[in-house]
Amino acid sequence: MVEEQEKAKITFFAAECMEFLDYGEMYEDLSLPEAVEAYQRICKKGLSYGPGIGFNLKDSKVSKYSDINWPLYQGGKIALEEIKLIPAYQNHLLVRAAVQEMKGYLLNMSKDGKQNRGMER
Repeated sequence: MVEEQEKAKITFFAAECMEFLDYGEMYEDLSLPEAVEAYQRICKKGLSYGPGIGFNLKDSKVSKYSDINWPLYQGGKIALEEIKLIPAYQNHLLVRAAVQEMKGYLLNMSKDGKQNRGMER
């Protein structure tokens, strides 16, 4: 009997406060484009407390780190240092693809929701 392994899946969220996810608005189970839109809506309200975009990786191969909300974009940049803290994330194809996709959004991102033309990376 062959059991089919659960396929890895990544979803995204946008939060008003990345340090305390339960504080303020949070939108979960989104695609990355949906998370970017939700992030920009949060920022336009002007009352955010460290907003950001994160991911939730569900993968039985990395069960210790599966189904945990983790930052992808916060503080005006991709959260590479935070991702590097967990080698299972740093080396995972879905997370690496998310980082690359997020880079495509950087020119239009800023903490206040306005277009940012001078952002590095």
